[in-house]
Amino acid sequence: MDFPDPGNRDFRPDHITACTARTPALVEEERNLELHALLAVQMDGRVKLSDEQVRRDALRQLRISEWSLRVTKTAAATFLLRFSEPATRTAALGVREIRAGHTALRLRPWTRQHGAQASKVKYRVRLCLEGVPSHAWQCEVVTPLFAPRSFVELFCDKRYTEKEECLCLWIWTDDPTGLAKSGTLRIEEPITVTEEYFIHLGNMGSPYVRSDQAELLKHEVMIHVDQVQDFTTPPASPVRSEDSATSGLPSEESGSEWPVNYRYSWALGVKDGEVFVPQRQSVHDRLGGRRRDDSRPEGGEVVMVARSAHLLVCMICKEMVDLGRRQTRGEEVLLAGDRDGKVTIVMKRQAWKKLNRGRRRAVRTPCTVTGQAA
Repeated sequence: MDFPDPGNRDFRPDHITACTARTPALVEEERNLELHALLAVQMDGRVKLSDEQVRRDALRQLRISEWSLRVTKTAAATFLLRFSEPATRTAALGVREIRAGHTALRLRPWTRQHGAQASKVKYRVRLCLEGVPSHAWQCEVVTPLFAPRSFVELFCDKRYTEKEECLCLWIWTDDPTGLAKSGTLRIEEPITVTEEYFIHLGNMGSPYVRSDQAELLKHEVMIHVDQVQDFTTPPASPVRSEDSATSGLPSEESGSEWPVNYRYSWALGVKDGEVFVPQRQSVHDRLGGRRRDDSRPEGGEVVMVARSAHLLVCMICKEMVDLGRRQTRGEEVLLAGDRDGKVTIVMKRQAWKKLNRGRRRAVRTPCTVTGQAA
């Protein structure tokens, strides 16, 4: 089997859509162009003009020095005129039109909307990245972990106390479901040189261009979706608000909240969607040595297993809300997952006690509760 040459155009994708954030450098360049630049559009697009021809005719008609103007062709029949001083740009805009070759060029202010079309991104997602080294907590470093149609908005100062090692940030994306659960972040290594390099060139720093393969360091990263804000529903229409930290399903209560918020539970070291199964303890350890009563210790966690995902979700989202857990639900329920037709949920013991006090209703669901500690 013949493999294509690297970069063969017959095997390259036809199109890609990418998003980028408004960086400070981008904002500064936009402001600079608004003050110093004009667009020159040909009245007759059939006439072929060069950058130098437009520059020469513009200098002569505007009567300015040759160091005051740079001309760049940005599209068919469109030129960017960049002046050294804002006052010169303003005076040229008053001329409105210049002649070049056998056609005229209409002058107009530069705007960032020129040649662009409007579009929207409708999902704002809070992510928690586990495994990114602290020196790499930078937007331009972690952005490649996400889909091309995503961009980082800002880093989030709010962190969970028990998960401080995670990098939390907000991104905008077209498809939250398309976000990967894990990834490999490869960071470029410094360019290494031989001893002969320093002998011939002296201690002038490392070279800027590699002469061999690029060396990188790999870091395995888990990508946890913590919260999704959905802006697809217009604010004037009724929406269904969701505040479940267990399943991400909308609640049964109707409201007028916009955007719609979806919250998800996750655990350190566990890929989103996978079940965390605590190691089984011996009967002696679970009973606490000599203790023979069936009371449970104060610390640790409780595992609940149900035969139906729907029934377990109903129990957590409805039964436990009725027991007064609405404000602390995100802190008490730690993890939920589905495997082999059974749904497992891990929660703190204090939450289990609240559920146990309302067991007269909860036991009607086919669910068993065990006292395994995580």
